[in-house]
Amino acid sequence: MRFFTYILILFLQISVVFGSNENSVHSLDKRVVQSSHPKITFNKVNLETEAKNYLVSSLENLKSIHNDIELISNIRSPYATHLTYLQTYNGIPVYRSQIKINIRKNGEVLSLFDNSYSFTDRNQIPTISSLNSFKSSTNNVAESFISENYSNITEQEIEKIIVFDDQNIPKPAFKIKVYDEISGNYDESIIDIDGEIIYQRDLRMRSASADSLVSGMVFLPDPLTTAGVEYGSPYEDYSDGYVSVLNDEMVSVTFTASFSGGTYSLVSDNIKITDIRAPYISPVTENSPSFNYTRDENGFEDVNAFYHLNTFHHYITDSVDGLGFTNLLNEQVHVDPHGDNGDVSYYYPQTPKKITFGIGGVDDAEDADVLIHEFGHAISDAAAPGGNSGNERSALDEGLCDYLAVSYSRSINAYKWENMFSWDGHNPYFDGRTAATTKTYPSGMKTNDIHASGEIWSSTLMEIWEVLGRKTTDKLLIQAMYSYVANVSFPKAAKLMLQADTLINGGVNIDVLYQKFVARGILSWPNGINSEFKIQNSKFIITNSEQFALGGELIIRSEIPQNIQIGLYDVQGRLIETQTHTNFTNCLISGASLQKGVYF
Repeated sequence: MRFFTYILILFLQISVVFGSNENSVHSLDKRVVQSSHPKITFNKVNLETEAKNYLVSSLENLKSIHNDIELISNIRSPYATHLTYLQTYNGIPVYRSQIKINIRKNGEVLSLFDNSYSFTDRNQIPTISSLNSFKSSTNNVAESFISENYSNITEQEIEKIIVFDDQNIPKPAFKIKVYDEISGNYDESIIDIDGEIIYQRDLRMRSASADSLVSGMVFLPDPLTTAGVEYGSPYEDYSDGYVSVLNDEMVSVTFTASFSGGTYSLVSDNIKITDIRAPYISPVTENSPSFNYTRDENGFEDVNAFYHLNTFHHYITDSVDGLGFTNLLNEQVHVDPHGDNGDVSYYYPQTPKKITFGIGGVDDAEDADVLIHEFGHAISDAAAPGGNSGNERSALDEGLCDYLAVSYSRSINAYKWENMFSWDGHNPYFDGRTAATTKTYPSGMKTNDIHASGEIWSSTLMEIWEVLGRKTTDKLLIQAMYSYVANVSFPKAAKLMLQADTLINGGVNIDVLYQKFVARGILSWPNGINSEFKIQNSKFIITNSEQFALGGELIIRSEIPQNIQIGLYDVQGRLIETQTHTNFTNCLISGASLQKGVYF
C-alpha cells in the first residue's frame, strides 16, 4: 500500500534551544545531530567497506587531511543494519563525533546521522607534531587526576582523545572513566594535558543457564495497582515492614532459574541477581524450587526483580509470542535489588551491564515500573551502543524508558496506568512522574531536568499506544531505537518511528503517528492539503490516489495554467522524482516502481 500527499512548501530545518539556565549546560550537550537521507544503495556483501568509503568521500568534515573514521558498532535489527563510526584525527578519536548510517536489508540507505567536527581552522587545530607527541606520551596526568579525586576505585579506563571545548576549539585530552563500587559513582571526566577539567558527566542512567522451573511470590505489577488504591494507610511502606494488606497483593508465579549442586539460584542467561554494592545483601538461594517470601524479607525483592526482568526480556526477544528482536541484549545483566541505601536506581553501561536498585523509601525493586525503566536503559544501550549523550537525547532515553515501563505495567493492570512509579512514587518519598502529561514540545522541555522533559515523549507514545496497541507501538519504538545516535532530537526520533513503520508495516500507521506527534509539537503536518485532496490556497486537485496505492498513476490537475515544479519525496525526505512544467494543467506520476511506504 502506498500513501500519497501532495505538498507545495519549502522545508526549513530549525534548531531550537529551549529551557532556562543555558549557561549551565556544556556546548557538547547542546549539539543537535545533522541528519540526511542520501539516495544510495550499497552492495550487501561489502556493506561496512562501502559505507565507510561513502562517508569518507561525501561528508565535508572528513574530506580534509588527517581525518578518518573507525567502526565502533555493527548492530543488526530484524529490518536493517545499523553501523556507527567514530571520527579520528591523526589517528586520535574525536570525542562525541559519532556518525551513524542505517541501511535497509537490500542495501538501501535509510538515514544518516552526522556528529563529526570540522578541522578546517588552521589557527586553532593542534599541530600534527604536537599530536604525535601526545600519542606517545604517558598517562601520568590522567593517573594523577584519578589519585587526587578518587579514593575507592573498582574500575578505571583512560583514553587519549581530541575534544572540542566550550569555545569549540579542538584540544588533545584524556577521557577518564572511573567506577567506585563503594559510592556507586560511575563518572566520565575529560581533562586537558595540564589536568584541567574540560567536561564531566555521570554515566549512570536512572530512575549461567536457567534450567529448572521454580515458583515465587511477586507483585503484578505493584500492590497499589492490584488493590485499586492510592498510597495511604494501610497501604504504606512502613519501613519495608510486614504489612498484611500488601502481602495480600502478592501473586504466585512460576519461572525458570538455575539449579546446580542441589541449589536453586536466581540466575538465567539474561539476568543474574547478585550483590554489587552496599548495603551488601547476598542474593537468596533455595534447596527446593520455592522462592516464597513476604515483602518485608529481602528475598522478595530478589524474586520480584528476577521475574519481571526475565519476563520483559522474553517479550522483547521471543519471535513467537513477543516482539521478535531475537538478537537484542543477548547478554547477562547483573542486577542488585538492594544496591543503594537511597531512593535511587541506576543503570551502568559497563561490561557486564549492571543495574542497582535503591532501598530508600519504598524499595525500588518492589515496583515493576522501576525495574522495567532501568532495564529499558540496557535495551537502549544494546540497540545503539554509546549513543546516549546530549541533553535532548538523554531526555529521549528517560522518556522511552518511562514508556516501556508504563506499557508493560498497563498490559498487566490498567488502574492508574498513567502514574509512572505507581508504588515507588506518588507518595511522601518521591513525587513520581506521569505518562499522561499535556506538555508540548519544545516549550515544555526543561534543559536541566531530562526526566521532566522525557514525560513529553512517554506521554506521546502512550497516546499512540491507545490507538495502535502495545505490541505495535513497542515494536515501532524499539526498531527506531536501533537508529539512535548521540544528539538525536525528539523530531528526529519521531521520524525514525515513521521510518520503522515503513520498514515493518509498509507505512500503514503513518497517519496515526503523524497525528500524535503533530499534536505534541514534535512534528509539523505537511502544509497545504485538506481531506478532499485539494491543495489549499491554489487551483490544484489530486485524484486517483487509490490506484496509485496499488501501483497505478496519480493524476495532478490545475484549474488554470501555471508554471510549477513537482517533487515526490519519501517519508525521510529523499527526493524520488521531480517534474518541471510550463503552463501546467495536468500530469501523471506512476507508482509502479515505488517500494511500499509513504510519499509526499
